[in-house]
Amino acid sequence: ADVHNYTIHDVVMPLPGFDVIYPKHKIGDAYKEMLAVDNLDLNNMRHKIRDYSLSGAYRKIIIRPQNVKWEHVAYDDPRVPLVQTDVEKLEGKPLPVIAKEGKYRALKMEFSLPPSTYATMAIREVLKMDTSIKNQTQLNTVWLR
Repeated sequence: ADVHNYTIHDVVMPLPGFDVIYPKHKIGDAYKEMLAVDNLDLNNMRHKIRDYSLSGAYRKIIIRPQNVKWEHVAYDDPRVPLVQTDVEKLEGKPLPVIAKEGKYRALKMEFSLPPSTYATMAIREVLKMDTSIKNQTQLNTVWLR
């Protein structure tokens, strides 16, 4: 009835636990099937030892980053940092000098996300590239060759 008051950014999925309401359609069935693989039961998430109980929670399926800024950066030496670390900022060290021209190009991004969301996933969606550990390890060692 009031579906026009909501967007995709309002849709949540439950994290398994005893204090959540699961979907009553095939998504709820998928939760049961996935947990059953590990011998877990949606209806039995309480444990007599409180630390072992899972209360569950809800997470939005899409988060829109806030305070988004980006710029292209040119550079020649892949071993020279392109941004300041938090420690360097606290120590009052100067910003890295960014060249106007360079052999390489980078995308410098800044944005804010709420707790329990992951910048890695946001970057993956922007760059449309593989963020697996295997791929990232290969990228990070290219300059060593």
